[in-house]
Amino acid sequence: MVIDGRTRALPFVLLTAAITLSVLDLGNAQTAASPQGAALPVYRPGLGDLMTMTVQPRHMKLGLAGTEKNWAYAAYELHEPEESFEQAARI
Repeated sequence: MVIDGRTRALPFVLLTAAITLSVLDLGNAQTAASPQGAALPVYRPGLGDLMTMTVQPRHMKLGLAGTEKNWAYAAYELHEPEESFEQAARI
């Protein structure tokens, strides 16, 4: 029976993997479940999040409407960022 270098290295690789997994304790990497009745924190988007979610897409749509010379849609989109700014100011 001929044993090459790869066959001899297999037990070493398996032992190294087992030690690494036990040291890193990857089995406990998940967060614990919250107890029943505990309220999760409410997500409150910041100004940057609101700008990315609401204003930036409007600017892109306005630019595309102008490129396509769709002036009716451009006029509609021109008003939409104002509403987004008002919403961001309320929050």
